[in-house]
Amino acid sequence: MEKGMQPKSRWLLIFLLPILAFLSVQTVQAQNTPVFAEYDGGLSNDGRFTGCTELPEFTYSVTGDFAPGDTDVPGDPQVIDNNGGGFEAIFGPADNVPNIEVEVAGFFGSVGDPITNTVVTTITFDGPVPPNRLAFIIADVEQDQVTICAQDECGDVPVSTIGTWFQTAFDADAVQDGNVNVPSWDAATGTLVGELSSAPVMQTEYVATLGDNEAGAAWFMVNTPITQLTFKSQALGLAPDDPSQHFILAAMCNTCPVPNCAEITIID
Repeated sequence: MEKGMQPKSRWLLIFLLPILAFLSVQTVQAQNTPVFAEYDGGLSNDGRFTGCTELPEFTYSVTGDFAPGDTDVPGDPQVIDNNGGGFEAIFGPADNVPNIEVEVAGFFGSVGDPITNTVVTTITFDGPVPPNRLAFIIADVEQDQVTICAQDECGDVPVSTIGTWFQTAFDADAVQDGNVNVPSWDAATGTLVGELSSAPVMQTEYVATLGDNEAGAAWFMVNTPITQLTFKSQALGLAPDDPSQHFILAAMCNTCPVPNCAEITIID
């Protein structure tokens, strides 16, 4: 036959109840923390998002028709004005963060010749990048164009999918020349086209030499898993046009203020 609570247990519970009333157990939620990519230097090497376990490390390479003058990793600092078109509200200040800078070698030919000189920047991740964790800015696009390509574990990512990554175009340097320079996004080809283009779509033939302004830009959020990201940069005008672009990569990482987001007991 079961008996009621023993007197000692009853008195212990009476003693503990007032203490327990002041204690609560809370699960500390993971916090989103932005991290910008870092590069080991040189035109082919390793990179990473330090402290971000959600994103794999990567290798990068710059190949093709690049001019050595402004092609470097990390590249020269790039100003990001106008809140980065909303990018900085999510990832924080992007001025002067590490970036990949490439310069397209000038093409010596005739107006109407097919655009051929191309710089290929390839970023290959050690594993799949989770969706909505990777973002990037393409900056300093005025008399040039940059086509975005990507791969996932099944092969090439469709252009229509890449089109959903586009967030907004903006002027990244509103001070240097006083002009507003906003490139166009050509969703049909996955190409960011400089404002000085004769039309807001990917160009296939060279035009006469174009002027240089500062600094058309756009940013993108990769909302699908990928294993590789590629930028193909081209000049629109004949030499001496040899425009450069900057690529800034950022990750959104989960971090916890206590080990493993463990439950902790706190006094209210």
